[in-house]
Amino acid sequence: MEGDKRRAAREEQVERAFAEVATSDGWSPDIEWFAADRDGHVALLATAGLGPVPRAALANARGHVAVWEAIEKLHPAAGHAGLGWELFDRAGQLGLFSYDYSAQGQNYGMYEDGQPYRRVGTPQRAITLDVLGDRARSYLAGIQTTAVCFAETDSLIAERGFRDVHHPARWDR
Repeated sequence: MEGDKRRAAREEQVERAFAEVATSDGWSPDIEWFAADRDGHVALLATAGLGPVPRAALANARGHVAVWEAIEKLHPAAGHAGLGWELFDRAGQLGLFSYDYSAQGQNYGMYEDGQPYRRVGTPQRAITLDVLGDRARSYLAGIQTTAVCFAETDSLIAERGFRDVHHPARWDR
């Protein structure tokens, strides 16, 4: 019962944040989202409030939480502290590649087509889809890029790697 309440609270928190991103008309919350690559590696990506996100990621808070729960089973001390940087900073220790949205040398402060997420962390032992539970694997199947392998990719352009990507508003145009 305690686990069900905890899961429901997490799902509600994620759903609120994802809904705010999906309906934003400017800056949105800096959220984290999961993706899988062509080899089944898992990554955690941070939007910096502007990065594009596959709609499949935003549409399923339960799936997102299922991935965190699967990671917790693999790393019981990991915990789920919320949607903040404390999780992103530990991604490599948890077996996840990590990418941060970056305008590096470009017009930061607004969304521009083709700006990449840049890899900021590489795990020593990467988690793959085959060690996650059914719910987590099912969710990530909709957010899997066949275009790249995270271990070989320093930068990731969401529009090139994922189907049906939500773009933040371009309020200055």
